[in-house]
Amino acid sequence: MMGFLKKLVEHPAFHTKIKSGEVRFPEIALGYFLAPFCAMLANAIFGAYLTRYYADVLGWTKHAFGAFAALLPIVSVIFVVYGNLTIGRWIDNTKTKAGKARPYMLASVPLLIVAILLLFSSPNNGSALEMVWIALSYNLYYAFAYPCYYTAHSSMVSLSTRDSNKRGILATTSNAALVAAAGIGASILVPVLLQSYMFVYDDRELNIAASYYHWRIMAIILSLVTAVGILAEFYFTRERITEEAMEHPRDEKIPASCHREACLCSSYWWMVMLYVLFYLMGQLVKNTSMSFYSRWMFESVLWAEDPEKASGALMSALGLIGGLPAALGMFIVWPLANKFGKQRSIVTGLILSLAGGLVAFLGVHNFKIVCAGVALKAIGIVPSQFILLALHGGALGPCSRYCKRPSWPCRVRRVAGTTAGSGGECTDLYLSRAGPDRLYDFHHSPVENGCREVFRGGPAEDQRE
Repeated sequence: MMGFLKKLVEHPAFHTKIKSGEVRFPEIALGYFLAPFCAMLANAIFGAYLTRYYADVLGWTKHAFGAFAALLPIVSVIFVVYGNLTIGRWIDNTKTKAGKARPYMLASVPLLIVAILLLFSSPNNGSALEMVWIALSYNLYYAFAYPCYYTAHSSMVSLSTRDSNKRGILATTSNAALVAAAGIGASILVPVLLQSYMFVYDDRELNIAASYYHWRIMAIILSLVTAVGILAEFYFTRERITEEAMEHPRDEKIPASCHREACLCSSYWWMVMLYVLFYLMGQLVKNTSMSFYSRWMFESVLWAEDPEKASGALMSALGLIGGLPAALGMFIVWPLANKFGKQRSIVTGLILSLAGGLVAFLGVHNFKIVCAGVALKAIGIVPSQFILLALHGGALGPCSRYCKRPSWPCRVRRVAGTTAGSGGECTDLYLSRAGPDRLYDFHHSPVENGCREVFRGGPAEDQRE
């Protein structure tokens, strides 16, 4: 298979469109923003709505899926983490004229098309076949197809150029694409424009058949958008560092044990890795639970004539409030970080983010108070959103000097893979504890508390009078 992939990417039809030896605007705009935005949009939408699709449309909280709904996320984490680590190792050992990461972008296109279509083609009858279908399609997407793309994508900044200034621009642009896909796409536009289409209500009752059909149409569209985005990123990026390494090969090969020893012996590396782990996990949990929170925590939504339209509007407003600081912050965060230091900027932001969480706890059913808390949290996490890769690179500095070479097996793609397999699954498991049918009863306290705790980040007593 590796031989076939190498022949495919080295065919003239798949040569990169970027011929410049330096990073220029077309590569930045197309290869690191617009194309990744399209490629990651579907995953951002799944992060916000897939759990609701399973719960509301497929009814795994209604049918005899209790144990299955609880075990699937736990078992899947093992496959997701293993898949990410395996693909990362394949990338490290790949040598082609197209690079080491870009070939896996191309390979991910058919895999993601098939995986997305299978996610939303399962039977909808509560049968054992449905459970098997969900388990296989879920793991095909999250443990193999999407990691095949995202692991390669997350490697591109480091492989693109040795110019530190251009690398910083690429890192900021790449992060902006990810934030835009999750913020503008999945949290602002989709709730307003498509939520009523994805969850169809007739006389305040969810129309399962119509919703199921609409999700299948969505799957076709999203698979095509994803494929176009990945192909555009493949054609409008270039691995200059890999090309240099192939032109001037080194006979010396650093063993994996050296990489591990160099990183694991550094206390600073451990601190940064734990921070990255919990930060990304927290973001995934919040994004996964936002749809539930907007749908079940506000009285104006519960008694609305079209609850999906009402909850979509509130979710869009929360997404807009959370996204504006990121849009503005990408232009000012680096000057502030250069003046005050990366670590100090991030710590200050985290304190502000914590204050925002506490404000939101003051009135979990009051939309205005929640908006104020979300605004503070959004401002606080801006440094983390755009300095995270640079902070990780600083932690790898001693490791690289120890090995006389960049420590590829310990790069950020491993951390991204591990956290990608944990945040959403934790949310699924936590919300499933309410048991069958209870997600449909807002006044059932375990559900209400579950939505509140997952979205806001901790336990809180009931504040309803």
